[in-house]
Amino acid sequence: MNVKEAKHLAYALKNNITLISFNLNIGEYGSDVLYHLKDGLQHNKTLTTFELYYRNMGSIETRNLIEALQDNMTLTTLGLVGNKIDSEGARYLAKALQNNTTLETLLLQTNHIGDDGLQHLSHLLQKNTSITTLNLYNNKITDIGVQYLTRTLLTNTTLTTLTLYFKNIGNNGIKYIGELLSKNKTLTTLHLYIYDDNNETLQYLTQALYNNTTLITLKLSGKKIDAQSAQDLAEAIENNSSLNTLELYGNDIDVEVVKYLSAALRINKTLTKLSLHNSHIGCDGIGYIGKVLENNTTLLTLDLRWNSIDDESVKFLSQALQKNKTLITLDLSHNSFTNVGLEHLVDALLKNKILTTFHLGANKIDEKGVQLLANVIKNNTTLTELDLFWI
Repeated sequence: MNVKEAKHLAYALKNNITLISFNLNIGEYGSDVLYHLKDGLQHNKTLTTFELYYRNMGSIETRNLIEALQDNMTLTTLGLVGNKIDSEGARYLAKALQNNTTLETLLLQTNHIGDDGLQHLSHLLQKNTSITTLNLYNNKITDIGVQYLTRTLLTNTTLTTLTLYFKNIGNNGIKYIGELLSKNKTLTTLHLYIYDDNNETLQYLTQALYNNTTLITLKLSGKKIDAQSAQDLAEAIENNSSLNTLELYGNDIDVEVVKYLSAALRINKTLTKLSLHNSHIGCDGIGYIGKVLENNTTLLTLDLRWNSIDDESVKFLSQALQKNKTLITLDLSHNSFTNVGLEHLVDALLKNKILTTFHLGANKIDEKGVQLLANVIKNNTTLTELDLFWI
């Protein structure tokens, strides 16, 4: 976008009375474009979602944007992803939003906020009473920044969803998160990207899950989970009574880990969604999951994408689907089974009267396999969504 286009857009925003969502990539002319958009954004009374991508946004550009939005009383979602916002920019943002009463979602992933910037944002959360969702993925945050944030969240009563990236965060950072989960009564969704080889980091989280009664969704990504960590996590799941969604995607999970998780699922009565996609589960691991599904009465959604599931593995799932009475969504896309494996699934679909959503795309299924599915669809009366993309 160039400056002339920005002037036209600013005029439109100033006078528009219907637009509620605006997503903008302003490219190389970002500073000048923001200057002209400022007037339009200041006077707009309808936008509820504003998302801006400008990869060279510095402190001055951040201040111009915030000055345009600080008196806005309609925005509920502000996305400033991939904008190189630094600690000074975070300070402007925190100052502008501390008295805002309408903003609910603040998306700041892939910036340069750092520990000092997170301290400013923590001060914001001490005063702001409307922000419920905060995404800080990939922001060069260390243990120090996490400590600032968790201290604030011990008393904050509005934030319900938090996303953090732990490439630069050590044991102390995870420990602070664990302490937060043990005491916080507001967080319901926590997403942690953990990229390290230290399995002690999970101990703090699993210990916290024993006492936490409010967390509903836990997402752990990028972690190599060993057998001991899996056993600790499984025991926490067995005893936790609030968690209904567990996502362990992008982790390195071997058969021993799946074994412990499967045992926990036999006891847990609250988990309704389990995601293990891209976790290298293997045939034996799928066997354990299949056995659990045969008798499980709580799981509604199972995500097994990107797990190299072959024809032999599919047998276990097919047998389970013939007996399971609760699963309504199953994702087996991006695996490696062929028409042979599909035949087993088709047999299951003829008998299963519960499954409503089935993802099978990006496998090794050819025209003959599609014909098999077409034949079964004629007689199936429960399936409402069948995804076959990339076949």
